[in-house]
Amino acid sequence: MYRFFLALCAVLSLTVSVKAGVLKEIGETSVPIGYIEMCERDVQFCLNLHLNTTGKKSLERLAYKKMDLLEKINQAVNRQIIPVTDINLYGVLEFWTLPKDNRGDCEDYVLLKMMALIKNGWPGSTLHITVVQEKNGEGHAVLAVETADGTLILDSKNQRIVDVDIAAQLYRFKKWSYGGSWRSLEHISSKGISTSSIQWK
Repeated sequence: MYRFFLALCAVLSLTVSVKAGVLKEIGETSVPIGYIEMCERDVQFCLNLHLNTTGKKSLERLAYKKMDLLEKINQAVNRQIIPVTDINLYGVLEFWTLPKDNRGDCEDYVLLKMMALIKNGWPGSTLHITVVQEKNGEGHAVLAVETADGTLILDSKNQRIVDVDIAAQLYRFKKWSYGGSWRSLEHISSKGISTSSIQWK
């Protein structure tokens, strides 16, 4: 019985998933206009965001406790916020901000999830507002989380967290935030293959 208990403890201490692919930074790129305007409107919010999302990256191992925190915040925000486009909520195409009256667009979900994770002790330097392109050509924003086991994607359209290899079947990863700068991205799968030039079917 004691041996079984030790074996069970060993299993529970393992990481949650097989190592996933990653998003590789390949250079600085343009800053989204919604992000620029947000920082012009609320300088202090952006300063705090920049301070909390720069510095040496401390990649977390995906122990059950860490994965549980990610899942709880992803699900809580997705359930709390009603999706409403910026044009319907603010009368403009792009208006990045924290959700207003529990309503918001995709990037608003991302900002709220980032703030919640940082407040709960997650290293902000591994959290990235990430701009993607859907297969229909539409733009979208997700939260990318770098971990020691690969990159995970928290999406307002999905209650489940998926690794970047799965998300790459739906999205083309364009760029992400790192502090106050923005970087172009290349998806490298868990097999070491770049998918950036692969044509969608």
